[in-house]
Amino acid sequence: MSIKLSDLYVIMVTYNTSCQDSLTYKNLKTINGLNLIVCDNSTNVAIKKENEQLSQSDNFKYIDM
Repeated sequence: MSIKLSDLYVIMVTYNTSCQDSLTYKNLKTINGLNLIVCDNSTNVAIKKENEQLSQSDNFKYIDM
């Protein structure tokens, strides 16, 4: 059985951190075909909105926790 990158999902949890400032997010978005789910535990509404917009513009899933 062969597993392709498109078969895998990576879950990244954030807490009051902008994805734009996250080294993890920056590195993961460079991997073609990666399915990333951003789970945002932030309490700051502005950060949540920014993370949601960025995730969606990069074609990743966003979950507001």
